[in-house]
Amino acid sequence: MRTILLVGLMGTGKTSVGVALAKELKVDFVDIDCSIEKCAGMTLSQYFEKHGERYFRQVEKMILKEIPLQRAVVASGGGAVILEESRKWMQEHCVVVLLTAKVKTILDRLKTDETRPLLQGNKKDTITSLLRQRKSLYAEVAQITISTDYKSVKEIVSEIVDALEQNSLVKLS
Repeated sequence: MRTILLVGLMGTGKTSVGVALAKELKVDFVDIDCSIEKCAGMTLSQYFEKHGERYFRQVEKMILKEIPLQRAVVASGGGAVILEESRKWMQEHCVVVLLTAKVKTILDRLKTDETRPLLQGNKKDTITSLLRQRKSLYAEVAQITISTDYKSVKEIVSEIVDALEQNSLVKLS
């Protein structure tokens, strides 16, 4: 089974869905943001503050290239698609599943989250702007797109598994 890479804006459910999907498929789960935090010995917010987004994206690209290429589900960072080199790598090595959600859904999910480095100030404007900037990049890499609005994690996982099987993108057994 090729690695399944979950992409999408923050708050679309990449981590919670990724954990459940990996469990369902009986494979490893990797969260790229957590990997960066472990390597750096600091939170993403601290990392952004110290090094800036540009440097962070370079580190993210390096971590992405170190993920297992088989038998894993990986949650990318929301901006992992920004660098062209990262997008090309994703397309060549992973089955890419885009998780989407409406701005209102994302706002509801992140309303108390103060840990997101790019989510400072007016959250609605920030989310709307990030979505506008990244929408075409997500679409460029995605082989499957799943809306997470008004669905449980279990329902989303079921939709992903069905889409993987229907599109013969991975052998699940």
